[in-house]
Amino acid sequence: MKPSLLTRSFFLWLTVLLTINNAKAQTRVAVVSVKEQPVQQQLTLPASVASLSNSYLSFGIAGRVERYLVDVGDMVAKGEALAVLDQRQVDAALQSLNAQQQSARATLNDERQQLEELQSLAKTDFVAQSELRRARAEAQVAEAALAEVNARINELEVDRGYHQLAAPFSGLVTERNIDPGQWVTESQQAFQLVDLNAIYIDAFVAQRYFPRITLNTEVSVSTSDGRETTAKIDNISAFASGSERSFRVRIKPAQESDLLVGSSVNVVLTMVDEHATPTVPQDAVIRYSDGRTSVWEVVQEDGNSIVKERWVKLGQRFKGWVEIVDGLSGEKQVVVRGNEALTDGDTVQAEESNAYD
Repeated sequence: MKPSLLTRSFFLWLTVLLTINNAKAQTRVAVVSVKEQPVQQQLTLPASVASLSNSYLSFGIAGRVERYLVDVGDMVAKGEALAVLDQRQVDAALQSLNAQQQSARATLNDERQQLEELQSLAKTDFVAQSELRRARAEAQVAEAALAEVNARINELEVDRGYHQLAAPFSGLVTERNIDPGQWVTESQQAFQLVDLNAIYIDAFVAQRYFPRITLNTEVSVSTSDGRETTAKIDNISAFASGSERSFRVRIKPAQESDLLVGSSVNVVLTMVDEHATPTVPQDAVIRYSDGRTSVWEVVQEDGNSIVKERWVKLGQRFKGWVEIVDGLSGEKQVVVRGNEALTDGDTVQAEESNAYD
């Protein structure tokens, strides 16, 4: 007896269903265990590179520029001469005062000698007391005259020193604002000098992060062209300033030569919580257009690996991992690869992934 058409159709659909179930049973997925670990939050802040020694230098006296000895881009040592003013006038004045000093010194010596002679004669009463008083007064006047000339010489020597501008510290000349023959005043900026060995970065952080930032907080600095350098926190100012109520974190780069003073950088602070929370790789998270998020958990039922969709609430993301605030606890396994087309209750072949160790 030949099977009817209905019987053949039934066996055909049964074969299809068995084939589909077998295909589902052969679905291979990669899984990892939910990891309890401290959550890391990265805070990116705009900042700029500065130097502790960044000075505009001026002459200590007004005068005419004779010559400059360094230019923009030159590295100079502490005490090195940068420029000099025309000092012919002060040199002539010093020469005149030196002559006056010699004359005043000779006058003083003569007055002292006369006073000594009169003091010797006074012992024999051959000298009137009035002459002795006059001699003492003239000697004192001569001393005062010499002291005045010496003071004027010292003053001119100081002025002469102001005619040369020297570097107060070692650094890079970044500006030159004078030319030979130019008349400059005491307040006029002649050079800008920057110490490249005293670089720092100030980042201003919202006050809510103050309890989470310490001197041991991990720091990295990235430039506009993508270069990165390690750094460390030098000090934290426990003072909230400005309308935004932020506090200052001063950062010292580990590789100062890689950064340009005045350039813009991004500072990344990695804050680590003290307590551990459940986390999963970001590859395990399924996101829906309505904002919901879920993960596929692998459970064992009757000796088979079955997937169950778990709706979860996410927290912070860090280094390829994401915090699970609600919906999943530790000691679970979640799918990280092969989770694109799963349905609740599918049987899978689960393989442990080592890509997230």
